Amino acid sequence: MDGLDDILEGGLPRGRTTVVRGGAGSGKTLLGLEFLYRGASHGEPGIFFGFEEFTQQLRENGAVSR
Repeated sequence: MDGLDDILEGGLPRGRTTVVRGGAGSGKTLLGLEFLYRGASHGEPGIFFGFEEFTQQLRENGAVSR
């Protein structure tokens, strides 16, 4: 996520919970999936909790952002 690390001054704080808020379609899910993907690429554990989208929808939306 080019530029986001600059805005966040290096990223989100380790060991803390971060809440991402916004309206429908603002990119919250894609942001979360991107963080999970990048973390997993570096051997970090992660978990995603979603309550509105089915697994297949998440896969399709995540694939579009690649």
